[in-house]
Amino acid sequence: MSGEETSGALIASILLGVAAFGIFAIELFVPTGGLLAILCVISAISSVVLGFMHHPTLGMSLLALYSVAAPFMLMFGLRMATRSPMGRRMVLTAEDPEDRMPPPKKKKEALNSAEIAVLEKWIAEGLVWEEGFTFAVDRYEPPLKPRVVKLPAGAPGTNPIDLIVAA
Repeated sequence: MSGEETSGALIASILLGVAAFGIFAIELFVPTGGLLAILCVISAISSVVLGFMHHPTLGMSLLALYSVAAPFMLMFGLRMATRSPMGRRMVLTAEDPEDRMPPPKKKKEALNSAEIAVLEKWIAEGLVWEEGFTFAVDRYEPPLKPRVVKLPAGAPGTNPIDLIVAA
């Protein structure tokens, strides 16, 4: 690569790194459900790639920087998530009734403090959610209940399908 190309890679690498941190900051305050976080990761990866294109030392330095910064940013993001509009809706103990789940328009009763304490204890102990479990009262009822089919007697070794067809 020529000097002009590597200086372009350096500038682009720095701009993408700054963009990654900026996008992360926006993600804290704009409820996108993680879409901006994905863009942040793509920007950081692109920054590292362009850093390597400029010089291997810069690429390794950026890789080390992002590797150290990522856990801190994740912890900070999780801590700040409860302050965003989407995060407030996910918290069990939101003070504003509009921010608690279920929303008032669902006309369902919110959890009381004892129920919230039980859930928080389960989560702290590493709650395992079994597949198919629900708290819902209304369950799906199949239109036909399974039933046992009585097959007519047949010769030993006869296929059961043949017995049903012959009946």
